Amino acid sequence: MPSKPGVDGAASVHPQDTPTTPAPPFADAPLPSTSTTTPLPLPPPPPTRPPPSTTKPKLSPKQKVDRVLQAVKDVGWGMSDFLYYLFLDADHLSMGHAQTVSKFLKGETRYTPANIIQLWLVHPAGRLLYDEDRARMHSVDVPWTKIKPVRPALTSFASQKAIEKCVSEAKLAVKPTSGLHASARKNSKHKLEWRDTGLTTFENAQEIIHRYRHGTVSQR
Repeated sequence: MPSKPGVDGAASVHPQDTPTTPAPPFADAPLPSTSTTTPLPLPPPPPTRPPPSTTKPKLSPKQKVDRVLQAVKDVGWGMSDFLYYLFLDADHLSMGHAQTVSKFLKGETRYTPANIIQLWLVHPAGRLLYDEDRARMHSVDVPWTKIKPVRPALTSFASQKAIEKCVSEAKLAVKPTSGLHASARKNSKHKLEWRDTGLTTFENAQEIIHRYRHGTVSQR
């Protein structure tokens, strides 16, 4: 439709004749805010459990003994089995086993074999209840390895070892080197007399006896 001249002679334009530009999508949506906001603090983390302690609880000597006895029992042994095989001089011992026994028998441990034997000798559990066992204290007739109670066995061991030492010294004293021998030929007409033993015979024998007697002096 042709436009009509306006007041000033200019052509008037109707709104429907004006080209329109389509609105962009989401034109009515609010623009994002450019202001900075402080984030809310995060909640504290839950408390963590302390790591398990790696330190083993300290055991008393009695508790340690009970554990060792239980371990021995768990393998089907008694204390005598354990001690016997501990000190049995068997082949192919482990290094730890051999070193443990060696240090103990050499007296390089806190408690020595003498300390253990002393405890055996005075332990209340070793009291003698029968006359037969009391009669075997310091026995020189019954082999000490055949005596079962600890007190008679130990005292008999000491007595029998002392006797063995005495016999050994006696044999040493009458050896030819001690001067207690005199020799003569079988068909000789010369008869042996005490003077044939020599002037220093008894002095030599006395010196030998004095030298070796210390092992047989009993302590009372």
